[in-house]
Amino acid sequence: MSEQVTPSFFSTHERYSLIIVGVFAFMLGVHGYTQYFETSKQSATILDSVYHAINLFLMQFAAKEQLPWSLELARWLAPATLSYTLIKTILVLAKDSVHSIQIKKLKKHCVIVGLNKGSFELACSMVKHGIKTVVVDSSEDSEYLGLLNKQKIYFVAANPSDPVVLEKINTKQASYLFASTDSDTTNLEVLHNAACQKRMSIINTVCKINNQSLVRALYNRPLFSVNRPNFNTKIINSYRVTARWLLNEFGPDCLISDIATRSCVNIAIVGDTPLIDSLVQRLAEIGIYGANTTLQITVLAIKKIADEGNELNTLLLNEEKLEYLNIKKVYLKEPSIEEFNEHLCASDLHCSYISMQESDDALMALQSFLDMSVSSPLVVTETENNETFSWLASEFADEKGVYFAKTHTVTNSFRNIFGEEHDLLAQNIHQQYVAEQTAAGFTTKDNSSLVSWDDLPEALKDANRNQADHISTKCRLVTGKANPEPGEMQSALSKENVEILAQTEHLRWMAEKFLSGWRFTEGEKDAVKRLSPSLKPWHQLEESEKQKDRDAILHIPVMLKKMTSKKVVR
Repeated sequence: MSEQVTPSFFSTHERYSLIIVGVFAFMLGVHGYTQYFETSKQSATILDSVYHAINLFLMQFAAKEQLPWSLELARWLAPATLSYTLIKTILVLAKDSVHSIQIKKLKKHCVIVGLNKGSFELACSMVKHGIKTVVVDSSEDSEYLGLLNKQKIYFVAANPSDPVVLEKINTKQASYLFASTDSDTTNLEVLHNAACQKRMSIINTVCKINNQSLVRALYNRPLFSVNRPNFNTKIINSYRVTARWLLNEFGPDCLISDIATRSCVNIAIVGDTPLIDSLVQRLAEIGIYGANTTLQITVLAIKKIADEGNELNTLLLNEEKLEYLNIKKVYLKEPSIEEFNEHLCASDLHCSYISMQESDDALMALQSFLDMSVSSPLVVTETENNETFSWLASEFADEKGVYFAKTHTVTNSFRNIFGEEHDLLAQNIHQQYVAEQTAAGFTTKDNSSLVSWDDLPEALKDANRNQADHISTKCRLVTGKANPEPGEMQSALSKENVEILAQTEHLRWMAEKFLSGWRFTEGEKDAVKRLSPSLKPWHQLEESEKQKDRDAILHIPVMLKKMTSKKVVR
């Protein structure tokens, strides 16, 4: 394992330039010495010329008078090339030593493993929050290195799986660790190595996992299901995080004013990125917009995408259990109006989402929708290239009903990756649940979920986050606002509205359970086998179970009041 603070002494441009100049100086030297020996009528071979040309780099000059122009140039160019190389090397070594010492002295800093667009944006966000940041990556060449230097972010080129590396960058005293390489295996190794270290302070660790099926499996493992002293762990899937933010900001309930009165909501999702499947998954989890609303989702994939987590397959298998959901997925050759007309009816669409890797494909898809005279809202997600996305947004700036979501920029931030504010509402929901269950006489022996938020397994934290995210949807359904005043929401909770929202909450809860592998049983609830007797339609539920959902709705004004007092805006 080799470690260095910068990827190499010289940039790619410098390396090629020095090689070219060095070879040119050497060739000039050989040519010049050959001419010199001939002019001075000295007996010498080509090897003598080569030997003396090499010595030029060491400032050893053999000729004295009547120098050919080529030798005159070579005797200055060769030592200048060597001198630049030596001076740059000494300066870089000195800088590396200083940086290494600075890194070892860091405390309460952030360590980011893996250098890519998302991790670079997070590093910049951490710096804006006044948190010193170290980025570790095995690659010795990246387009973001120069940008890291400008932002005063430390960089270590080393194998992130090596536990020695974590020790050298003082991870023991770091406050944040984000494992963000493209390899799930490497990310897990990094977190395992960090967990084995003797902690000097509390560290919040986040592990990026691309395979959603692996995420579900990891929730059952001790590293992610059991909290350790001074070591808090969290798993994120980039596409799931993006889908969550996208629907919180640009969900159908945000875009369709009369969604609560519609018996069916037709949504089109077009794209060639894995985000489209995560978006469908998220819509199925929390996209319940009315007790009697059906979601009709048409997915138009421009090319076949390898579904690493098979999320859409899971949805299709559960579709018959999710009574409100109808999904159709087709593959298109290109995002053209001819292809869209074959599978979509413009007048039936209520909103659409476009997620393309390239801006030109996004433009074609967006223009195809407009050519179809689609009047419903259209949401375009950010591409990998922010500059081309900005250009695309400017082209359609005057089009009404077209929204551009900066998904990459917003989701790769301190608030979304590490920020606790994002979970405050979910924490309040859990605390309310624990208080009610405890008051009813239940203990952790009866219900293992009756623990503090910090001790709650990540899977159950996600369940509370889903319920928290859906509160804004419920508020819109009865008040037309995502963040109404507590009193305004209280006034809107008539007996009829409480019943409607309670049914909606039950549908949302069932969708979440089915999609995480739970099944209906006639017997008692079994959390290990994921069996529940409550996974059945509202009209078949016992009155006590219905009341739990009604209570959850009646507590919404209380939750809003708590959030208002903490001045948190969702």
